Amino acid sequence: VVHPIKQHAYIKSDASLYAAKMNLLLCYDNLLDDWRDDRNVASAMAAATIRRARMQIAKEYPRQTKAVEEYISATTEEVNAGKGIATKTTVKDALTLYNITLPKDSTFIKYIGSSLILLSDTTMRIYFELLDGTDIDKVTFTGVSNPTEYSANGKTYYYVDVVGIKPNSLNENIDITAQLSSGTDSYVVTINPMYYVKEMLNKNTTETEESLTDLSKLLCALYSYHNETVEYLKPTESSNNQ
Repeated sequence: VVHPIKQHAYIKSDASLYAAKMNLLLCYDNLLDDWRDDRNVASAMAAATIRRARMQIAKEYPRQTKAVEEYISATTEEVNAGKGIATKTTVKDALTLYNITLPKDSTFIKYIGSSLILLSDTTMRIYFELLDGTDIDKVTFTGVSNPTEYSANGKTYYYVDVVGIKPNSLNENIDITAQLSSGTDSYVVTINPMYYVKEMLNKNTTETEESLTDLSKLLCALYSYHNETVEYLKPTESSNNQ
């Protein structure tokens, strides 16, 4: 075996050269995996020193390279699942049951979207468009902040905020009711913050676990934060027996 520092006698053959190349291939991807999982700077620097050699080996042995990459990727996913770490895949699968309920039609208002504002507590922002020249002063919203006007693409919209959503309540439905002052028409949107998380994660279908946007990472973290809070607030077995 070749020693990295000390000179000594060794036997060189096609088999030993192949083994050395495969060892470097595995080493590089393992170092990158350490960087992705733990942000290990030393691993990233070490990977950079052998990157060019790894690229040459990848061209020479594409089948072996693909096998190593698939193994590392699968192992990372399994480890994350075992640790309870939320990846985009596991979060999307878990959120399939969260949906939104909208009225079939309305003569005065229309839901157009939502967003989350993450502070110590979460705020959910719901966006609406008024229909057929409806005056905002004639619309009353229940359980939310007063409507705020904003403009986009040459049109006027409004949003209302649901404030003070606790981390353990991020999966609970919220009813937002808009009522015309005449009392002739009402509009109810039933939604929960996890629906927004699901919709945003489903929007970018080209993402991989290695190339998540900052928003996707934040949403996965939010999902984990919610679950951990729910677990933390569960009554312990000892308290239940008291």
